Amino acid sequence: MDLQTQRLMAGAAGAAGDSTIGVEDVFKTYVYTGNDTARSINNGIDLTKGGMVWTKCRSNDSTNHYQFDTERGATKYVKSNQSNAEGSDSNTLTSFNNNGFSLGTDSSSNQNNRTFTSWTFRKQKKFFDVVTYTGSGSAQNISHLLGSVPGMIMVKRVDAGASWRVYHRGIGATKGLKLNASEAEVTSSGYWNDMLPTSSSFTVKDSGETNASGGTYIAYLFAHEEAEFGPDSDQKIISCGSYTGNGSATGPNINLGFESQWIMIKNASSSGNGWMMYDTMRGWFNNADDDRYIMANETSAEAAFDLGHPTSTGFEITTDNSSFNASGDTYIYIVIAAETGKTMKAIETGSDVFAMGTGVHPTVPCFHSGFPVDFGLRRRKDMAEAWITSARLMGESKSLATNSSDAEGNDTNGLFDSNTGYYSGINQYNNAWMWKRHAGFDVVAYVGNGNNTDGANSHAHNLGANNVPEMIWIKTRSGGTHSGVTNWTVGHKDLNGGINPWRSTLILNERNAEAATDNFGNTAPTSSVFYVGEDSNGRSNTSGANFIALLFSSVEEVSKVDGYDGDSNAQDKTISCGFQPRLVIAKCSTVGASYNHWFVFDSTRGAGSGNDKALRLDVNEAQTTNADIIEFTSNGFIVKAGYQLNEGSRKYIYYAHA
Repeated sequence: MDLQTQRLMAGAAGAAGDSTIGVEDVFKTYVYTGNDTARSINNGIDLTKGGMVWTKCRSNDSTNHYQFDTERGATKYVKSNQSNAEGSDSNTLTSFNNNGFSLGTDSSSNQNNRTFTSWTFRKQKKFFDVVTYTGSGSAQNISHLLGSVPGMIMVKRVDAGASWRVYHRGIGATKGLKLNASEAEVTSSGYWNDMLPTSSSFTVKDSGETNASGGTYIAYLFAHEEAEFGPDSDQKIISCGSYTGNGSATGPNINLGFESQWIMIKNASSSGNGWMMYDTMRGWFNNADDDRYIMANETSAEAAFDLGHPTSTGFEITTDNSSFNASGDTYIYIVIAAETGKTMKAIETGSDVFAMGTGVHPTVPCFHSGFPVDFGLRRRKDMAEAWITSARLMGESKSLATNSSDAEGNDTNGLFDSNTGYYSGINQYNNAWMWKRHAGFDVVAYVGNGNNTDGANSHAHNLGANNVPEMIWIKTRSGGTHSGVTNWTVGHKDLNGGINPWRSTLILNERNAEAATDNFGNTAPTSSVFYVGEDSNGRSNTSGANFIALLFSSVEEVSKVDGYDGDSNAQDKTISCGFQPRLVIAKCSTVGASYNHWFVFDSTRGAGSGNDKALRLDVNEAQTTNADIIEFTSNGFIVKAGYQLNEGSRKYIYYAHA
């Protein structure tokens, strides 16, 4: 479906009162540093539509969790780690806004120089609802507007001290859990009257924790796997599920149909195991040992423990720790989907998902993008220096170099702990190119299995149903027989003249011509998966090795992946992209020669008339300024005749971004 059609459909839906909703509209993890000054947190969530904001200090061991919601109003809070009645403070959360919320000067959510996290849940049918009610002391049905059967309900009495009670579909309506404690599930008909919730109501009975006569209550309701979101309104973005532990370091691999970005998980069978919360903004990585968690029932500061990792289709447990995987125990969870091409609304502007910057700040973010960065390239333009690449999923301070076959190394400043950029450490000569995942770009981390059967080894991606990967970069990170030391392998839809192109590859860290390999399983990718195969080069499927894959696709008015032939008449060649590019990466694919580099041109450093400032991904050399190679136009770019990117009888591939 092209962008214009998506816009027309969204407009028509909006006219009917039910516009397309993406996960970015209803949920956000937003991290910030306190400053003791009244401020606004602009996270893009319209809380005038209703919702809940949950805040917690990350860096202090004695601070409470705070939950604010639009039903009770700003300045009123409850605490998930306490049974106390609600509190009120005019200097806490001071307003719910159409793009986030405002904070006062209270230290609980804004103490100077302390780091905080916030999780915002917007009211939206089939995602989240907030309900207040008055207890009756006998069984009563409480109406809600979730529009589907709740998968999880958190209830708190706010006018007096009482523990939180939690319903979860994984343990049923005869049991309850306590959010402010680590205790195991408790069987009682006093919580939910042994009645499962429905799409319009839930039942409470006579417990003081859910229905004391005259008591005032707040309830937070979470939906379960309703396929109502994303660009075509057919994707799930929330799951309230359960699994049984197996007591092994190779734990359950949970398939949700979407990639995870936030999880709350609890051992329901055993006490002493708290409510653990992880998210990819603060640091929930793939194959890393420093995943960061916060416990919803404790005041403890953020700590690190590797429970497992998010996958392209859900999450995987990789520990036998009893908090996550004791043999035979039941675990309940609530998971929110990552922002990807599958779950977000259609992107309309290139700057929403791609940015370039120069390092000007000593702390995170050094490079400002205006969005959470999922993949970044950085280097100095005017001196010999490696291209340092890193991705949010790789783990904190892990990096690779596009001009090297080396395994991943440590880059202590390569931090993604920001909603508006990445990296820590100032250098005014550093340049960065930053991507957010969307329909035209995705990041997939996976482990190889050593199989080389054509079409047998697929990995899910999240570009979305309307987008097929057209260019893929893959690099071994670590492990396997090569210990991560392999060349980058690149597939592109226009290799081999566009005929069976996925039987050929290029090497990103070399200037060679394309060659036949099995790296992409000799099979074209689809709108849901891409394929890999193993051969002697070890570049895409070595058994036990950790890999990172970067997937690029064309999105109308945003990005373009394509190829062209050099002009045989030695004339300038005009390439149409459908937009004015800010970035072009181009390479001769059919000839390997000393100057057939992976060229990088961009509008920040200057790509116009006259000699261009060219960088090359495959070498660590400074930018060159001695040749007129390319010119950006309002609809694409022009490659100059007879030099490097436009020689007759040669074929070229490119990637452009608006």
